[in-house]
Amino acid sequence: MSGMFAIALIITNQHFPEHTKRVTSILLASNALGASLIPIIIGWCMDYYPARISFWAFATIMLMMSILVIINLRNDRISRESENIQSNSNIQ
Repeated sequence: MSGMFAIALIITNQHFPEHTKRVTSILLASNALGASLIPIIIGWCMDYYPARISFWAFATIMLMMSILVIINLRNDRISRESENIQSNSNIQ
């Protein structure tokens, strides 16, 4: 898993070179939360519920994480567009 984290860190920093500090801190926080909370939640579900419920709990967590990524990408796009508009208005 540490190899995958390193690769993800390199790829995301290449795609967002102007946001290196932000991307790195988000990935580190996500890594810490994912490595601690997800196994606890899934393990608890496996102890008390059938495997089907554990699967859907894991799928729900993945869906929530995907939604957070999409929201973050959308906010970045909006902030870049507003920066471009401001820079274009300053030029004129």
